[in-house]
Amino acid sequence: MKKFFFLAIPAALLAVACNKSAPVVDDSLDYVAPEENISTPEPVVFGTNVYAVTKTKAQGGIDAWNGKQSLRIFGFDRKVTDFTTEAFIDDVAADSPADGTSGSINVYNPAVVQAQEPFYYSGNTCYDFYGYYVDDAVVGTVVRTAESIVYPVTINGGQDLMIAKADQAVDVQGATSTVAEQHAYSAYSARRGVQPKLVFQHLLSRFTFKIVKGTNSESAGDVQITSLTLAAKAEGNLCVVGAQRGVVATSTGLVDFELREKSAEGVLGPLATNLFPTDDATQIGESIMVFPGEDSYTFTLKMKQTGVNTEPAPQSFTVTPAMVDTDSAQDGLQPATAFEAGKNYTITISIYGLEEVKITAELTPWVEGGSVVIDPDDPSTWE
Repeated sequence: MKKFFFLAIPAALLAVACNKSAPVVDDSLDYVAPEENISTPEPVVFGTNVYAVTKTKAQGGIDAWNGKQSLRIFGFDRKVTDFTTEAFIDDVAADSPADGTSGSINVYNPAVVQAQEPFYYSGNTCYDFYGYYVDDAVVGTVVRTAESIVYPVTINGGQDLMIAKADQAVDVQGATSTVAEQHAYSAYSARRGVQPKLVFQHLLSRFTFKIVKGTNSESAGDVQITSLTLAAKAEGNLCVVGAQRGVVATSTGLVDFELREKSAEGVLGPLATNLFPTDDATQIGESIMVFPGEDSYTFTLKMKQTGVNTEPAPQSFTVTPAMVDTDSAQDGLQPATAFEAGKNYTITISIYGLEEVKITAELTPWVEGGSVVIDPDDPSTWE
C-alpha cells in the first residue's frame, strides 16, 4: 500500500498536470458554480494529512511534517486549456504543517505586501489545485507549455520529491449540503464545507539499509562500516501540472549517491563513525532516494576492521526487483520488473567479518513488503 501525505491549506490553490496534449475540458459539465447574493468573500482553505522535510537542507525521506518544509502551490480556473496563461495561484510557497501527518497550511497572496492575506475565490469560478515538494534538489528553469508545467531537477539521493492534486470527487463527500462534483473549489462549495485537500505522493524509490552480525561470527563486531554509496541517475524532469504528472530520469550516466545521517535537527549530514554490527539488525544512515523505473541498482560498501590498518577493497552488490519481490513469486504472480515510485526497499547487510558479507533486501511500499537475500559467497546472486 502506498503512503501519502495529506495537506490542509487556507489559501487558493490550483493545479495543472503534465501531458503531451492540451488539457481537456469536459464541455458536458458546468464548471460555473451557482450564483449567490452574498458579498462576503470566501478564502481558499486547504486540508490534508502530511509528512515532513526541511526548507533549505536535505532531510531525506519524509514521514511527518515539521513546519519547515517549503511546499509550492499552483491554482488554475478549471476551464483553462492552456497552462501558459495566468494562474490563479502561480507557484506560491507555503510552509508545511507544524507537525504530524495532517494539518493546515497558509497560502498567502504575494501581491499583498502590507499583510498576510489569503487568496479568495473569484465569483462563481471553479478551480483546480496542485502542490509539489522538492526539498533542496537543484531546480532548473521552468518549462511552461499549453500542456504542462515541468521543472528540470537534479537530486543527490537525499531529497524526497512529491506532488499533490486536490480531488473534488473525494472532497465533496464532506459537504454540509449537497454540492455537485464539478462545482467543488469555488466560493459556493466553500460555504458548504468543501475545501481542497492536497494528498502528497512520493515519486521516488527509496532504499534504507540495516546491518547485523552474521550467525556465529566472532569477528563481525569489530567490523566498521565507513561508507555506503548507490549508483544512480541524478537528473530528471518533474511535471507538477498536466495530465501525466510525475518524474522521469533524463540523464544516462550514473552518479554515486552517498548514504547520509540525519541529525537531531532533522538535517542530513555525514554518516556516523561508530557503525558496528550487533546481534540485532539496526538501520544505518537515513535513506537513499532514486528515480523509479530502473531494473537494477548497485550499491558499494566500504569497511574496516579494528586493529587492521589495511582497508579491504570495496564490495559492490546489485539488487533487482525480482530479488526483492518475493511475495509475487510465492503467489504465482510475475514479479516486478522495475523499482517502483513510492516504495521503500530495505537492504539488510549481514556482516561475518571482512571476508564475508551477506545481503538481505526487503521491499516495503514506504511501509512494508517482501525480502531477498544476497550471498557474497555466491556471485550469481550479486547481479
